[in-house]
Amino acid sequence: MQSERKKIEKLTAVLHSVENHPSNRHIYYAEDREEARELQSQASESRVTPPSGDIPDLIKRKTVASYRELEARKSRVNKLKKLYMEMSLKKELQKKGPKWKLREDELVCPTSKPVYKWRSERKW
Repeated sequence: MQSERKKIEKLTAVLHSVENHPSNRHIYYAEDREEARELQSQASESRVTPPSGDIPDLIKRKTVASYRELEARKSRVNKLKKLYMEMSLKKELQKKGPKWKLREDELVCPTSKPVYKWRSERKW
């Protein structure tokens, strides 16, 4: 489950860097407003970004496939979390000690799954 989370983080980082504009920006310092306007006009002229329509089909397909893979990995992590929680509950229920299932009127927030309660025990 940990490796899946890391793969998800890597994929999201790559996809965000593909989608967004580059984050590296130059900072220019101007003495007055005229110089600032001049620097802004020079920076806007030099900055050439391809419009979204000019992206080749191969790159579009790869990004769509990457997003599909990202969603599949996220759903897989969610399924693994649920499975892990069920397995840990079964393991706790197999242990010795008094435990009971709470009735519906005892529940604070009712859910579809059964809720168990263990007797408080001192840890030595």
